Amino acid sequence: MTKALANQVLTPQFRAELARLIGPHNRKAHDRRGGVKRDCSSATRDDRESILLLVFAELWKLGYKLKSPTGLREKHLHALATHWHSKNLAASTLHKRFCTLRVFAGWVGKRGLVGDIETYFEDPAALKRSIVTTKSRAWEDAGVDVAAMIQQATTIDERFGLYLSLQHHFGLRVKESIQLRPLHSAFDEGVLEVYEGTKGGRPRLVPIETPAQQEVATWARKVAAKSRTGRIRWPGHTWIRAHDRFYNLMKKIKATKAQLGITAHGLRHGDAQRAYAKTSGCPSPVHGGAPGKLDWATHHYAAIKVSCRLGHNRADVLGYYVGSPGHSLRTTVLPSRIGPLGVAGVSPTQTVGV
Repeated sequence: MTKALANQVLTPQFRAELARLIGPHNRKAHDRRGGVKRDCSSATRDDRESILLLVFAELWKLGYKLKSPTGLREKHLHALATHWHSKNLAASTLHKRFCTLRVFAGWVGKRGLVGDIETYFEDPAALKRSIVTTKSRAWEDAGVDVAAMIQQATTIDERFGLYLSLQHHFGLRVKESIQLRPLHSAFDEGVLEVYEGTKGGRPRLVPIETPAQQEVATWARKVAAKSRTGRIRWPGHTWIRAHDRFYNLMKKIKATKAQLGITAHGLRHGDAQRAYAKTSGCPSPVHGGAPGKLDWATHHYAAIKVSCRLGHNRADVLGYYVGSPGHSLRTTVLPSRIGPLGVAGVSPTQTVGV
């Protein structure tokens, strides 16, 4: 849709120049501090390209027929903000688009052109984002038999089935499961060490606590032993090629939003919800929680521990996976063991129990 609109309203010369500007920069993550930039995901690259095509196509339709993408000015940003606000776009969409514009401005030597997003919107409510889910994205809650689906995947392709198993039992992201090097991890210490393909390059240890996890970890080591690199990624595949193959196989078993209403990330959601229930002793909020039975300290400790397990290390992020207990905990008297650092002296950004 976006490319069709861009092809319709933008000249071939404009599109070619935009592609030349995007090409050299788009593989790197944005760092507002100007530090060392790591590679970003293929999804981020695709999003940036689509957003930039949409931005200039919409500017063209609004009457701002720029001769070059480098002609982006402050007035164009205000025009876009007014236009997007009139369309009642979600706050998350607005933030993503302005973030992309900020990145692009840096690419073309206009660092500082794009200010804080609040500069362009008079209504603060339009920019308020919520990272708390109200609906479970776990496969089980979509009526999917996870074990049967993984078995089907394994029959088609052993490594594909292994990736899904790692996501289901350890809460790994897709990239983490494909890039895993189990022969080089602290397997014998009762943990699975995840250090390749992680977000921000942050390593973490995920405890091996169940027979099912032990079985999957052993399986991963056997598959890795077949490769000279110790990886479980498909031999001869770059990460990008492996990414494309993974999602093509997801379509083959119908594990997509369009087909069964699920995504690969839903396996990570399911793992987070189970880990929260085990740690807190109560169902996750998105499953109804336990009003009147769960105190703030227990919830906060579970949130930190599970967040660390997922590689986030921030308690508030867990709301995206398990929901929020909301107001039910606000009247709870905090136990004396809660100090300035949080539960039992643990900081919300400090790794615990992993």
